[in-house]
This record gives sequence, C-alpha cells and structure tokens, in this order.
Amino acid sequence: MNRLEFLTTLKNTLEKGGLSSGDINDALSYYEEVFLDAGVSKEEETAASLGDPAEIAKGILADSGISVAPENTSYTNTNTVRSESTSSGATGLKIAIFILLFPVWFPIFATVSAILFALMVAAVSLVAAFAGAGVALLFESIPTLFRVPPAGVFMFGSGLFITGLFLGFAKMCFKNILPSLGRGIKAAARFITRPFRKGDANNG
Repeated sequence: MNRLEFLTTLKNTLEKGGLSSGDINDALSYYEEVFLDAGVSKEEETAASLGDPAEIAKGILADSGISVAPENTSYTNTNTVRSESTSSGATGLKIAIFILLFPVWFPIFATVSAILFALMVAAVSLVAAFAGAGVALLFESIPTLFRVPPAGVFMFGSGLFITGLFLGFAKMCFKNILPSLGRGIKAAARFITRPFRKGDANNG
C-alpha cells in the first residue's frame, strides 16, 4: 500500500463515519506529513508500519465519540444528544475565547512565523552564496592558471569544493529544510484557525 492508497482509505472511512471535515483534514495532514518525512522511496514501508488505515480511522472515530458497528458497515454517533443550539453555542464560545486571547496568541504566532520565515530566507541565501562563490572561483581560476599556475590550481580546486558544497546543501535545503519549515508555518496557521474551521464544519 502506498501513500495515496493509505490516505484514500483513511479519508473514505472517516467520511463514512460522519467525522467533520475539519477533523478529517487534520488527520490527513498529520499522516501525510508522516509519509513526507519518511520519503517517497519508503511509502510502502511507512504504510506497513502505521497499520491498517481503516483501523486507524476507527480509533479516530472512537476518540470523537463515534462508535463503529461490529459488521463495520454502520456508525453510531454517541454525541447526537447534543442539540444544534448547544453545538453552535460551544462554537461561539470557542471563537469568543479565541478573539479575547488575541493579544496572547498573535505575538507568539507572529514570532514563530517570523523565525521560520527568516530561517527559510537564510537557507536560500546560503545556497545562493555557495553558488556565487563557487562559480566566481571557477571562472577566475581560468585566467589565473596562465598568470600564476599554483594560485590558479588552488582557486580551481576551491571552486570545485564550494560548488560541491552548494550542490549538497541545495539538495538538503530544497528537499528537507524548506519543506519542513513550510509545514511548520502551515501547522501553526492550522492550529490558530482551528476554531473557525470547526465552526464552519458544524454549521455546514
């Protein structure tokens, strides 16, 4: 089973169980990040280590108060005793608390986002610096080889070394560092907007 098959089975089971779209998206995002962190080449191994996505979905449904029938064909929501007005009131309370705590969470969110963004800019700048230095040394070494051969050889070797560092760091940066920092910002934003997304799902 690959990543797409795992996530599709998980999503279909959660939707069949009647879980809210916000909670489904949270679960899918979590397991998608697990696969991304493991790498494309290890999708089947990761899926095997996680287990049956249908069973995982049952656990998520159970945590949300939705019980699964033994025949695995129907679901019973144990939270249906709550009226729509109560649910709406709870959502309104969450949003009110969210707004009241704005002076607390917004500076934290802004600081974390700024740090992660600064790290992304620094990583890209470092890649660009390696590239510029390596290319400059390689081009400068050509005329230097004719004027001062030892210095030209040294510059050419240094250019190759820095270019190698550039290629290695660029691969690590664009494959691991930048995606991880981007997921960090996305996770922070998803956490901050969770009350609103849940409210939309419940009202829908």
